Amino acid sequence: MLKRFEPLRNELKSLERQADVNVKRGEETTALIQQLERSIASYKEEYALLISQAQAIKTDLENVQSKVDRSIALLASLAIEKERWEGSSETFRAQMATIVGDTLLSSAFLAYAGYFDQQYRQSLFSRWSGHLLVMIFIYYLCFCLLSWFQVHC
Repeated sequence: MLKRFEPLRNELKSLERQADVNVKRGEETTALIQQLERSIASYKEEYALLISQAQAIKTDLENVQSKVDRSIALLASLAIEKERWEGSSETFRAQMATIVGDTLLSSAFLAYAGYFDQQYRQSLFSRWSGHLLVMIFIYYLCFCLLSWFQVHC
């Protein structure tokens, strides 16, 4: 009877060894799966971090682009303002260059010509203008007394 059971025992031992090998391989596979799951979790965290950093960079880029756009608009506005300012400055220089002659003509007109008629006033104005030119006083060439007094009085 022992001879009948001997092949069965050998087969049982062989199956037990194979079962042990399979259990070891199962444990190794389980360990590998756990390691891979940890790696996947780690990669997911890194990916989430990279995505958040990319979003922060996009937000920063939008902010910088907005600032650049405002800066460009400001520079354009300042260029227009500079042109206007330079024009005003030239007008002011021209007014300052003729202020003495304009003042002399207007004060002479106010002091002396108010009583006379228009023809005689024009004659006085022409003579006074000639005297100013001889004395090298510049006055506004389009000096119109009526309009000048309306604006300045």
